[in-house]
Amino acid sequence: MADTDKEFVCTYRHRGQEYGINVHAADYKDASAHLRAIGTTGSVDGVLVMSVSLPSTASLWRRLQVAVGVLLGRYGR
Repeated sequence: MADTDKEFVCTYRHRGQEYGINVHAADYKDASAHLRAIGTTGSVDGVLVMSVSLPSTASLWRRLQVAVGVLLGRYGR
């Protein structure tokens, strides 16, 4: 993801319900291209069981600490 990318909010309908996803893209046209790519090449990889946010400035050591903590169950699910 480029530093100049923006986060676009996208919506779609499925079985009568409206859902949303966020896409990081350079501009509106690029965000639309992302959605088309999802439709043609997207896959479901599994169920998200946890999300841990770290600042992009976090050191490699800190990232490893968090990863080990997650594996050892130190972070709630």
